[in-house]
Amino acid sequence: MFIQQNRPLNLEQAADRTVVLTIYFLYTAVSITGIFGTLIGLIIALFQKRKVSSDLGKSHIENQIRMFTRSVIGIAVGVVLLAATFFPVMRLETRSYDYLFIPGLVVVALSILWFFAKSLQGLMRALGGHNY
Repeated sequence: MFIQQNRPLNLEQAADRTVVLTIYFLYTAVSITGIFGTLIGLIIALFQKRKVSSDLGKSHIENQIRMFTRSVIGIAVGVVLLAATFFPVMRLETRSYDYLFIPGLVVVALSILWFFAKSLQGLMRALGGHNY
């Protein structure tokens, strides 16, 4: 494993990095704060998008918004799959078709795991002072 050297940041980059780190911490604290931390992080990212001036800040803010959007799409696809299997299964006399829920659950779980992994990856890059 290699050790990344932290690059020295100027004042502008340091201020942008603080905003970026705050959003990543809110994204990764979703297990404690629930969806609210993630939504607060998204709101901060949207408001700060035009205010950040360094390349470091811009690349991370764009990544955070893109990550949120893609994970919401993945979760929505999973929920649609769950709904598409839920209503037909509920009409059946027997409940032996519970395995039909697995694809929707897998898509939702993978979307959440992907979001968490990308948040950690971005957090590590921001802590090292690197663009995303």
